[in-house]
Amino acid sequence: MRMPAISILLPVRNAAATLGETLESLKAQTFKDFELVLVDDHSTDASAAVAQRIFAGDPRLELIVAKEQGLVPALRAGTDVCRAPLIARMDGDDLALPRRLEYQHQL
Repeated sequence: MRMPAISILLPVRNAAATLGETLESLKAQTFKDFELVLVDDHSTDASAAVAQRIFAGDPRLELIVAKEQGLVPALRAGTDVCRAPLIARMDGDDLALPRRLEYQHQL
């Protein structure tokens, strides 16, 4: 498997209400050479299902289901999986402008 240029690290817990918009903003990026490492920190809502639905059939999604340990352990678990030399951080209620990754990759 080829290494992507950017890994997007996105830890979530019970973010189903906002996660759909977040993920759609990532799918709309002009820069497509990324992987999405989504760490579901033991959500009790449909967070994982939202991610699987929106990124269905998209090999860029790496879904990690973690024990409920909090943000820092979730970030560590995700960082261990990220393959790209650059990591972009997102939260489950963030929206990325369409050229965000393109601009950050140019820096």
